[in-house]
Amino acid sequence: MKRIPVREFMQREPVSAHPEMPLPELVTLLRDGGYRALPVTDADGKVVGVISETDLFLKEHALPFSTQKVPSLLGEMIGKDQINQVAGCREMTVDEVMHPSAVTIGEDITLEDLSLLMCERHLSMVPVVRDDLLVGVVRRGDILAILYGEAA
Repeated sequence: MKRIPVREFMQREPVSAHPEMPLPELVTLLRDGGYRALPVTDADGKVVGVISETDLFLKEHALPFSTQKVPSLLGEMIGKDQINQVAGCREMTVDEVMHPSAVTIGEDITLEDLSLLMCERHLSMVPVVRDDLLVGVVRRGDILAILYGEAA
């Protein structure tokens, strides 16, 4: 595998969410940008967490179904008692759902080491930091593009 440093293929000027961002705004950002996960940064640009589509589905209070219902989600109707939960979701913010302990990497980690880290930790996106500030992200697709010969 190639020993290319992350700085050579990371996505620069990454989009990030903010802790106080309402979940409906986050969902729009994820959908419109085609993202599955985003770093969460504070006002100074420091990474304070990560949030993904999966977090929105699996957090107990985020959406009107539990992890036990997720496999049958498409065939299940939302009951009247769950409508209030949907309305409550719209009032929640990113900091109530995000993973506050984000796995971050530096710009010098290699493609090989990052690939292993992402596989071991089941990560779809990793924030790249310099002096604790977000400077880029690497997504699975970025690695696949390099491995299969597509220009990054």
